[in-house]
Order: sequence, then C-alpha cells, then structure tokens
Amino acid sequence: MSSRWEKQVLERIVTEVDSDAIGGRSIRSASLNPLIFDANPDSHQEPIATACREAYLALASAAVAAGRLRPDQALVKGWTLSGDIYSPKYRRFIEVDETQHFSKPRLVRLAAHRAEPWSGLYPARFWTVEYPRLMAKPRRDLDPPHRDEQRAYRDELRERLPVAYGLNRTIRIDEFTLAEAGLDRVASLIQEILETEM
Repeated sequence: MSSRWEKQVLERIVTEVDSDAIGGRSIRSASLNPLIFDANPDSHQEPIATACREAYLALASAAVAAGRLRPDQALVKGWTLSGDIYSPKYRRFIEVDETQHFSKPRLVRLAAHRAEPWSGLYPARFWTVEYPRLMAKPRRDLDPPHRDEQRAYRDELRERLPVAYGLNRTIRIDEFTLAEAGLDRVASLIQEILETEM
C-alpha cells in the first residue's frame, strides 16, 4: 500500500481509536500467531488448510484458463503475508485497500464470500457505490500476468487466517470511501463498520 493512505490512516487510528495500534513491519512485534502471516496451505492444520487450498486452486485455475499462468507454474512464490494496521483494542487487522486491490478476480470473490464469518468488513458505501462501479471497470495488473489472481489470494488469506487463529474479522476501508469521507472520518468509518458486524 502506498504511504499516501497508510501512514495517515494509522496516525488517525492511534490518535482517535486505539493508541496501541501498529502498522507495517511493526505488527510482527504484536506476539500474534505466526501462522496468520503464512499463506501456504501446507503450513496449516485442517480445516484451515483445505479452505486455503481451495482458494488457491480456484484462483490458479482461473489464471490458467485465462492464459495468464502456465499449468506448471505456481500462482504464489512468496508465502509471507503482511498487514497494514493491527489494533490490539479490537483484536483485528485494518486494511486500507487502494485501487490495485479491486481486480475482477478479487471483486468476484468478495461478493461470493461476503456473508462468510471470516469475510472482511467494508463500509456500507463501498457496497452501494464503489463495488458496482468497480465491477463495471475492474482494475488490472499484469506484471506478472497472473498478478490479479495472486493478489486476490493473498488478500483473501489476510481475512481468513486472522479469524481462523482467534482474531476478529478484518476491517477493510477502500481508498474511494476514504477520499469521499476524508481522513477526519476514519474513526467514524471504523465505528460504522463495527456496527454492521453486530
């Protein structure tokens, strides 16, 4: 994620929401289960391993079918995941999704898994305003050619794994809602998202 949003959102969260929140590489110091940061399905016990493997295979198959990944090629080379912000107060990650996160593979999987108990939580505006607009013109990143499916897999595991290992659902704030609402509404956006979870 570019520093355009990351640093500013983290500062707002620390000031207004959770003074112990940390971002980027500092999250590793939070004594969280290291498996939260491991996207390799083989690193996990059942049923987590199967869920991760199914997501991986679905996205790899889609990339192969579209001619963006050779059948003998791995969708993901590096299995280590990172996070944008971790809030100890809420025992959850807060991710700020910028434009590159909204490829067609990701958008389709977001809608398909929206009701799952591990699915990331977006502001209501994302679903009513931004999601339809993004579906009409999804973002594409073809470096490497299967980058959209690769990123979709890693984003999905940033939602699945924290919940699988005892944390609360990941909050996701899209850059479009942030731009519309303004940084001074970060705390109220988080509160709005938390209220939808109840």
